[in-house]
Amino acid sequence: MRSGKLIRFGIWDHFERRPGLSVHEQYQQKIALLQEAERLNFYAYHLAEHHLSPLDLAPSPAIFLAALAQATQRLHIGTMVHILPLYHPVRLAQEIAMLDNLSGGRLEVGVGRGIRSIEHAWFGIDPDEARQRHDEVLQILIQALTTGNAAHKGRFYSIPDAPLDLLPLQKPYPPLWYAGGVEFAGAHRLNFLSRTPDDVDRYWTLLDEHRESTDLLNPNVPAPLAGITKHVVIRASMEEAMSLARRAWPVFQRNWGATPVRMSTGGTARANEDFDAVLAENTRLLIGTPRMVADFVGQCLQRLADRPSFYFAPAFQWGDLTFDESLESMRLFAEVVMPDYAPAAVASTSATPRQS
Repeated sequence: MRSGKLIRFGIWDHFERRPGLSVHEQYQQKIALLQEAERLNFYAYHLAEHHLSPLDLAPSPAIFLAALAQATQRLHIGTMVHILPLYHPVRLAQEIAMLDNLSGGRLEVGVGRGIRSIEHAWFGIDPDEARQRHDEVLQILIQALTTGNAAHKGRFYSIPDAPLDLLPLQKPYPPLWYAGGVEFAGAHRLNFLSRTPDDVDRYWTLLDEHRESTDLLNPNVPAPLAGITKHVVIRASMEEAMSLARRAWPVFQRNWGATPVRMSTGGTARANEDFDAVLAENTRLLIGTPRMVADFVGQCLQRLADRPSFYFAPAFQWGDLTFDESLESMRLFAEVVMPDYAPAAVASTSATPRQS
């Protein structure tokens, strides 16, 4: 463990639909996989939100997280992210309060506007208003959870006196996260997850520049977490890891491209990107042996040596990777990488392999 630096490891997940298994089996497998993650001392699980797509079998993340809360005891659970424009803030505030109490104060709440215009349109939202709606919903959410009343009059919502009978266990509210948009995350002191150490370094610079701002959030978080995620496959040999990743990548790409993604430039994100080209980018994929992955974490820590925290939340199950294949990557990460940096010893596991 690096003295003076907060280092934690989590799991980020799209919860993709995998071929050959019923939805019920996939829910059961995912919960079993995350129970193993808890035994392996991962800090948190972060669930994405998407709709009408094989990219996400948990389009209502609160429902899945409620089930997960009852199946775990220590693992922090949360979203990365709730698509705020799709929620009425009164309902979302109550769901967050419920989840935080159901989990015993283990909830982590990711917020964002969403990157798929088609999802906004399905919910009757003008995509060009998504940013403004996000900001207003977040404002109401913070007010409601902090003061216990969601009363508000704004551009999109006019809410009369609305006292909350149910408040979160964590005060004033569960830790808030933001994915991808470093400028917003750094300016508001949100926990942050991105793809590169450069983004994380930029986050800390922004945080320092805005340290006197009145718009800072997460008052109950002593030290924000900022880090990266990658799609990861770990095996004893590079050849085996590459074989699995090369097989799974086209499945992930089909799931990712099932609905269009509008980029900030106004165009549409590409789908079916070549595996070798993406691997060469060195931003989205991390494929290799346990020591190679440990070296990558070490390089990140060296790049961010003067920053107060580092968080790494790999995606271990993606594309068509099975329960057993994903669990093996998780175990190797926990057994080889985590002991170098995490204070807790790796717990022994007794996973029962599920149908895969």
